[in-house]
Amino acid sequence: LFTNGGDDYEKGSVIEPLSDYAATREIIEAMRFDVRVIGNHDFGWNQEELLRFASDPHAIVLASNIDYIGNDPIGYGAVEYAELQVGCLTLGFMGTVSGPWTAENTPLTGDFYDEFPTNLDFVDAHRRVVAEHRDDVDLLIAVNHIGMGSDLVVAEQVPGIDLILGGHSHTPMFQSETVGDTIVVQSGSYALFVGHLDLTVDLTDKTVAEHTWQLRGLTSDLPVDETVAGAISGILDTYGPNAFDAIGQAKGVGGLGAALLAAKGAMQELSVDAAFMGEHATFNGIAKGTVTQQTLFDAFLIERQPPGEPSWNATYTAQLSGTDLQVLAAMDDTGWAMVVPDAIDPDATYTISLPNYAAQFPQNHLPAGVSLSDVAPAVETWELLEAYAHQRTADCRYLDVDEALEGC
Repeated sequence: LFTNGGDDYEKGSVIEPLSDYAATREIIEAMRFDVRVIGNHDFGWNQEELLRFASDPHAIVLASNIDYIGNDPIGYGAVEYAELQVGCLTLGFMGTVSGPWTAENTPLTGDFYDEFPTNLDFVDAHRRVVAEHRDDVDLLIAVNHIGMGSDLVVAEQVPGIDLILGGHSHTPMFQSETVGDTIVVQSGSYALFVGHLDLTVDLTDKTVAEHTWQLRGLTSDLPVDETVAGAISGILDTYGPNAFDAIGQAKGVGGLGAALLAAKGAMQELSVDAAFMGEHATFNGIAKGTVTQQTLFDAFLIERQPPGEPSWNATYTAQLSGTDLQVLAAMDDTGWAMVVPDAIDPDATYTISLPNYAAQFPQNHLPAGVSLSDVAPAVETWELLEAYAHQRTADCRYLDVDEALEGC
């Protein structure tokens, strides 16, 4: 059986936003999983896309702790529980999902959307399925997206689960862990590994007599399924034919340097009076060499938290007084990149750009007393960088240093 522990969206491909999210869904369907669970990031784009993603022509889709009470005609394909017959064994499957997160990357206790009531008591969710279905199957398996810590708690407090295939905490487990009679494994994140688990089952009492777990890196020595690879290549070519084409050149900058480039992009594209971008908003620096759409997306990945809203590192605009702008301009925090006017009138009103998390929670990220008004989302930050890169290339300049491009 081929399983998937969730969080397929928002994992690093610029082709996802270029396709308006469709490429990720099509690729997952092309991979033909047998069983998969929804992850918290899979709610990110909007509830309509989540409904599409929850109906897979090949896979059982699990979400044991999330219901749907809406009336969208797409319908909800995820189920609390399902069974598969494998040889002479009847296997039962469940899978719980972690909750949503805020723009500050802290957990929310509410629902992803009003139409999706969520039970975040994972022990309770597992106990209900065990009580209802344990006697109907030979093995009961949880394909979870709640993190290693929660998986271990469930294994300890909920007897009757034979195996937990976990996700969410990005834990690469090179050895399995057994809690009571429950085997717990997890295969890392970002498709860097594939886990292979062999179970030997005693058919007299339908228990796992022994198991072998191997976590392998996705290296060139693993065989390639040409049919799947061809399907994926076609999807990528359809939605992102230019994703890896050169749009600029860079000498190479780290996270704060990438943040400064984003601030300069905001000045160019949003016509703000000042621009601020936190190093905290960057995922990666920009390496020396050719700059592509994927390069810039790698620097400012999209993670929509809360779901359905701009990503937590998207660029927002806001207004503030000149006095407050002077306070921001005087910040000595090395984690901030900024472009500010040479002279600031304390009696004037200014429009600035800043990352989502600081715009939504200024009390936690900006100096005390700074007051923002008219806070509004503007654009995903990587798109500012893309526009800035095109302009720098048109001006025959490197993206990140004020030097002429060779041969230009």
